[in-house]
Amino acid sequence: RIGRAIGLDMLTGRALWEGALPVNRVYDLDLMGSTLAVCGSMIVDSNDKIDNASTTQIVAAIDARTGDPVRIMDQLGVSMPRWIRVTGDNALIAATGAHILSFDLEAAGLNWAFTSEDQSGHGGAGWIAGKQLIVLDDIYNKVYSIDRETGVLINDTIEWVTDRGWVDVRMHDNRVLVSNPGGLSVFSAD
Repeated sequence: RIGRAIGLDMLTGRALWEGALPVNRVYDLDLMGSTLAVCGSMIVDSNDKIDNASTTQIVAAIDARTGDPVRIMDQLGVSMPRWIRVTGDNALIAATGAHILSFDLEAAGLNWAFTSEDQSGHGGAGWIAGKQLIVLDDIYNKVYSIDRETGVLINDTIEWVTDRGWVDVRMHDNRVLVSNPGGLSVFSAD
């Protein structure tokens, strides 16, 4: 949570790199292939007490092999990022409490922004499931899906068995599996 990281070779355990990340308050990270995605905030003015310091909210892509930043996006405004995912098709998806944002890694630009009509929270969690982004709403306790390429809501009626405890979502044989302490629900791709 202080913005320092180390990259390790998974076969040998040898350190590949170590150093400071583009954020010094890390909220979430994701790894796919050679892309390490990190979201958080960077303290930009530490002359004051740490609680009063100015911060910038940042989403960054880092080369997992070298630790070098590939892209740094700071278009989040004042909204704190909650989670981040690497899509595998050269995009990062990050959620704040108010929006879900898709960033193009080539151009470092915004692909799309999603805000639900009822202004529900998007900070619970997010999972890449094929061409969909499955989102855990942290206010109304539901799971819904968004098209990863367009940012359009696909299905807002996926309810899970219980509204307490952990939730995990996985793709298996073109089906979405939602598990939690209350059981396992399996949904077809549509």
